[in-house]
Amino acid sequence: MFPSPVKEDSPRYPGTVRKRLQLILERAGCKKVRFHDLCHTFATMALEHGMDVKTLSSIIGHVSVATTLDIYSHITDTMQQQAATKIDRHIGKNEASSPEQDNTPRQKKNSV
Repeated sequence: MFPSPVKEDSPRYPGTVRKRLQLILERAGCKKVRFHDLCHTFATMALEHGMDVKTLSSIIGHVSVATTLDIYSHITDTMQQQAATKIDRHIGKNEASSPEQDNTPRQKKNSV
C-alpha cells in the first residue's frame, strides 16, 4: 500500500508510515488517529454508502462477515435516519395500497 522510495517492490516500514500520518494530522490540527481507526471508518462509511457486507469483508481481509459487522462497522446518525425513512415509506405504501376496512353491508349475490 505504501511503497518504499528506496527498495523496489518493498513496503515502507510501518513505523515510518505511522509517524508520517501523525505529523500530517498534527499539522492539520486534527486529533491523533491510528491506521486501525481508519479501517473502522472505512468499513462504516462503505456500509453507509451501500456496499454489501460480503464485498467489504473481503476488501478488509476478514474471513467472516460477522467480524466486519460486529467489530469494524458502527451505526451512524445518517444510517439511522435512512432506516427510519425507509420504514416510513414502506408503512406509508402499505397503508395507501390496502383498502380500509369498512363496515357497510355488502349485497349478496342470488344463487340459482
